[in-house]
Amino acid sequence: MIASARFALCIVVALAPCAACSLLAEPPDPRSVLADGRVVAADVAVDAPPACLPARTGEVVVNEILARPGGVDLDGDGVANHRDEAVELVFRGDIAGHLQGTHLWVAGQDRGAIADIRCLLPGQRIVLTGSTAGPLTLAEGVLQVRTAKPLDLRDGGAHIELRGVLDTALGQATYGPAVAGQSQVRSPDGEADAALAAHPVIAGVGHSVGGPTPAEPNAGRGGDRQHPPRN
Repeated sequence: MIASARFALCIVVALAPCAACSLLAEPPDPRSVLADGRVVAADVAVDAPPACLPARTGEVVVNEILARPGGVDLDGDGVANHRDEAVELVFRGDIAGHLQGTHLWVAGQDRGAIADIRCLLPGQRIVLTGSTAGPLTLAEGVLQVRTAKPLDLRDGGAHIELRGVLDTALGQATYGPAVAGQSQVRSPDGEADAALAAHPVIAGVGHSVGGPTPAEPNAGRGGDRQHPPRN
């Protein structure tokens, strides 16, 4: 009986350190991380811990809006329709950030969350499409992210806003009535305070979603100048 008790005690002692090590090695839940004043909301589903923090207020420029594709088949599926609607963003944070859990609001309606944990680099361009859009062919370094629903951009114009996991505005813009096949873009390209204007039509093409605007000074990666660091 004594021998059995000693044997059981040895098993408990042997296993206890391993259990402690396992607990200590467990990574922190990314949904409760507090760092640099930013928190990942507890109700946001995260498949893996992002290697960067959520984007902050004002760090995303809503740079170009293709609300009425017309004959533009942006995703190359052979049909030009509402699935080709797109919003180009420029990330202008000083350090890497992500858009996981960010919601797009169009004319006061929530068009769903972005589920993408990739880290964005300062000046990086992002093309935001709806849930039904096919994969886009984009320049190196330009990312495509999707919302959980179709974008449903309004032909007559609307206010759009990106709201982060803390329900703060990461970026916003108000565009006017859309012309078929022609986007509206900030001029100069990539400047948060610049007004939206009709994209120039060059060789029959009236948008540059995913790239710098032709014949315009550009900010961000892929343009001819970088945005200065933000304080």
